Amino acid sequence: MNGNGFVVHVSLAACLTVAACSRDTTAPPSEYTPPAGRPILDQLYRPSGRAVAGDVFVHLFEWKWPDIAADCEQVLGPAGFAAVQVSPPQEHSMAASHTWSQRYQPVSYSIDRSRSGTRAEFSDMVNRCKAVGVGVYVDAVINHMTNYPSPGVGSNGTAYTKYSYPGLYTPADFHPACVVNDYQSAANVQDCELFSLPDLNTGLASVRQKIADYLLMLARLGVAGFRIDAAKHIQQV
Repeated sequence: MNGNGFVVHVSLAACLTVAACSRDTTAPPSEYTPPAGRPILDQLYRPSGRAVAGDVFVHLFEWKWPDIAADCEQVLGPAGFAAVQVSPPQEHSMAASHTWSQRYQPVSYSIDRSRSGTRAEFSDMVNRCKAVGVGVYVDAVINHMTNYPSPGVGSNGTAYTKYSYPGLYTPADFHPACVVNDYQSAANVQDCELFSLPDLNTGLASVRQKIADYLLMLARLGVAGFRIDAAKHIQQV
């Protein structure tokens, strides 16, 4: 959280405290009538107390898989949360700074080991969250691969270079290098390199198949859905 975000939350808490202390103590009317023309939702509630029309997700950014599983069981499920979004589970680059952004630089589509844990821990998390009514949504990074460090070794031990990923992609699977610098041009936005990240040529059926295989693998493990990273940078096919 940045400084501005923290200040906003603190200010909101202070305002709520003041409002609670200074509000009119006159008893409210027993029934509330919405203004004319305002849509009225059916008064349907689940046993958790969560309104049917208002499912809520929580984003546990950079949490480890066992910790998310425990939070599903101890907090999210009992509180009636519908789902949790988790960080990208695929093998990622290992930068010396270990910033969050390395999770968005894929090295392979293996989920055997990432900074959040192992494949077994991921599968266990999905099952435990599902058992208490919490779906798991995966942040899927499928527009590009990694550019730093190059050459490098990923979180699961895979050696790679910027345009070469053994057993997965070769230089022929990427768009020619160019810079995203014109957001009025769909071709520039979709075919060039965002932040110098090697841009996958999703116009190729072979590339699309490998991406589909990754998403299907996650679906078979029981994930409820996906958040697609950099979606506007992926060409329509």
